[in-house]
Amino acid sequence: MQIPPKPETTSYWLRWMRPAWNPTASEWPWSRERHGYVVHYLKEPGAKAVVFDLLFLEPDRLGEEFDAVVAEEMRAA
Repeated sequence: MQIPPKPETTSYWLRWMRPAWNPTASEWPWSRERHGYVVHYLKEPGAKAVVFDLLFLEPDRLGEEFDAVVAEEMRAA
């Protein structure tokens, strides 16, 4: 019995800390548009999963159209 070779995998982590912990950080919370961009940027080259450890409980502070951007990118992924 021959064991197939283990597939080559590469993992990337994008870690973003709130400005209270990271004085060099930009505005927080990010707009949904930025989250949508991250999904698009990671899925385009073939990411199998994109995970956000946060809740989208309130509408985007910049406008509902930004909520639509992240929703569309997540659906497309």
